[in-house]
Amino acid sequence: MNILKKIIEKRFKLYISLTFIFLILLAWANRFIQDDTFISFRYAENFVKGFGLVFNKGVRLEGYTNFLWTIIIALPIKFNLNPINFVYYSGIVFFIITLFFTYKLSFRILESKTLAFITLILLGTNYTMSCYATGGLETQMQTAIITACYFLFFRFILETNREIKNLYYLSILSAVSILTRPDSIIFAVIIFSAIVFIGKKEKLSKVTIFKNILTLLIPFLIILIPYLVWKLNYYGNILPNTYYVKAGSQTSIVSGLKYVGWFLTSYWLIIFPIILLVLLKEFLNEVNLKISLLLITILVWTLYLIKIGGGFMEFRFFVPILPFIFIVIVWIINKLIQPEKLKVVFLVIIITGSIFHAVTFHYNSGIEGIRVLESHLTNPNQNWIGVGKKLKTIFGGSDVEIAVTAAGAVPYYSELKTLDMLGLNDKYIAREQNIISNRPGHQKLASIDYLKRKGVNLLIGDPFVASKSFKISEISNLIFKEHFMYDINDFKKISPRILIEELDNKHNLIMLYLNENNYIENAISKKKLESIPYSEIINNG
Repeated sequence: MNILKKIIEKRFKLYISLTFIFLILLAWANRFIQDDTFISFRYAENFVKGFGLVFNKGVRLEGYTNFLWTIIIALPIKFNLNPINFVYYSGIVFFIITLFFTYKLSFRILESKTLAFITLILLGTNYTMSCYATGGLETQMQTAIITACYFLFFRFILETNREIKNLYYLSILSAVSILTRPDSIIFAVIIFSAIVFIGKKEKLSKVTIFKNILTLLIPFLIILIPYLVWKLNYYGNILPNTYYVKAGSQTSIVSGLKYVGWFLTSYWLIIFPIILLVLLKEFLNEVNLKISLLLITILVWTLYLIKIGGGFMEFRFFVPILPFIFIVIVWIINKLIQPEKLKVVFLVIIITGSIFHAVTFHYNSGIEGIRVLESHLTNPNQNWIGVGKKLKTIFGGSDVEIAVTAAGAVPYYSELKTLDMLGLNDKYIAREQNIISNRPGHQKLASIDYLKRKGVNLLIGDPFVASKSFKISEISNLIFKEHFMYDINDFKKISPRILIEELDNKHNLIMLYLNENNYIENAISKKKLESIPYSEIINNG
């Protein structure tokens, strides 16, 4: 690292300022929005309109896992601002906070401005980190808060004259991180446990240890207990409904291992666990408490990801620990790799690996790439935003109820009562329906009988947007199942009508009409919808 050190330290302030600007611009260039963002938008909009923090009016069910983020999103909606632009800008702000505290944390752990600077570059140019500076979800907010928590934690344990106020701030931020996303409790448990462990290891007095524990717990509990009491009173449950859909289901360890494996191989980071194994003796001689604590955090969080089966969004769940991963990687390169030129080679490999990942990763083992996630909303052949807007144009203000598997943009823009067929906003599906797959968040599916009993009028599923040249008689069972989630023959008993709605000049939206509705019948009679007997496709099953 001496080669880079000489170059960087000559004009350090200039280089780090330019780097921050470059990384922010890169994140802005990589900005995107995804469907799940609109779930929070819908909750926030209903909250602003006075219907409560609900997905469907009158139904209190916690179908989100980002309470504080959802409340923040209510602000632009309250003042009639574009919520998409708001989540872009606020995401970038949290990204800047993440970069700032990553640099500060790196400097404390690696004890070098140059190494901290290199860590900053590796983190900011990582494609997943850069893209999830936006995305519309709470990801970057959680990451910024967690990184700040670890900075406060290390500032406390590394200072000779430990200031108790750092524990106070740490306690508050830890509680805020849990309000942002519940699984942040994993980081809080690690940090709180480490402070007690270090106190005992250093043979601090019982009074000092007890004082530290109280300082950590009191603000933490003062913030969280009222929130949990409110949740229990408002939703009738401490755990969100999403827990029963995701973590509460029988997730596949194999899926989780694939998720972790694809992350390491796609970014070429797999070489670093191998280096640790090959140079285990040298690692054990060099490792210190600071690196050990980061490694424990990385390991525990990774095991958690494996346990829940990973996720279907491109490595979003790795984002909160990416600052720690790159600090450890820079430490490995600096301490275990010789000669100096080889260190530079490894840094180039990391950056090249990120570029390789950005260019090549689209869809693997059920994991959807960033641009695939974005295309659901914007690609003319999917156009979920357009589907939602079109449904509002025809059915807006009516009592029509739809059923979808894409429960973001379509419900948000249509403003129609919506059943998420995967159970995120339905207690019965989340708890009672059978598990049909190992894909996280897509493990359970409402039965056709349940859709009928719930009074669903239009089954949309994964919106079936077809070109106008497509003929219903040509539909295959594979295409049918891809969009409506069931086999063609599964509907033989009820024989729903097929409705075709013009989406734009080149595309139609195809839906199944399950339960009759006067508003829909009126739209059919006025030729706003084309109605086709189910018998036209049944022979293709």
